[in-house]
Amino acid sequence: AGHDFDGGDCEPPVSNEEAPAADWCILLTATVCPPSAMTHTVLRDAVARRRDYASSLESYAASSKRPLVVVENSGAALDELRKAAPSAHFVSFTDDEVDASKGKGHAEHRAIRRALPTLARCRRIVKITGRYFVEGLDAVLDTVDADIVVQSTPSPWSLGDGVLRSEVIGFNATLLDSLLGGQDESRGRPAERALFEGFQKLERSGRTVARFPPLKVRPTRNAEQSTVVSEL
Repeated sequence: AGHDFDGGDCEPPVSNEEAPAADWCILLTATVCPPSAMTHTVLRDAVARRRDYASSLESYAASSKRPLVVVENSGAALDELRKAAPSAHFVSFTDDEVDASKGKGHAEHRAIRRALPTLARCRRIVKITGRYFVEGLDAVLDTVDADIVVQSTPSPWSLGDGVLRSEVIGFNATLLDSLLGGQDESRGRPAERALFEGFQKLERSGRTVARFPPLKVRPTRNAEQSTVVSEL
């Protein structure tokens, strides 16, 4: 505060109000300024990342009637994102304790946990990596009714006996740690593997599980900058 939050570059502390009660709430995860040690992240330009998030957020705000929550974990200024979606709910913090060597999935898991109080009245959450705009999301959510919903399109990752894509995950909030706990890329256990193992374990325990249909997304270059993604 003594430095005016870096001249407005950083987000001042804010109180986070709860999203309204809903069957499904949309949670967009964002990192405007990723740590320099974060693995598998090539796009580090904060201006470009903020612009991508704002564009995606504006599209969700215009096309979805479901409560929209954004969690940003680098403490960056969110003025542009707030303008893109004035009705959205924002959770902003700086995760100074994240272990970047464990990978961006680990950091995202910590951010989702931080956002859970804001989502307390949501029966289920659909978590989406914030740079991706899923077209027709409300109609897709109308077709699924399960405790856990995972992507059906193949993952570019290959590890052991299986992985699952992790850009879009639908889940009951109480199951978060069972689905995404223990990610650690330095030990060969990225989010895609943790999700695969958690999904199988919860299915065996009797939880209702389902898969999304192929999800059409606005063409977006992935964080590794190696592929333009149009379907998840």
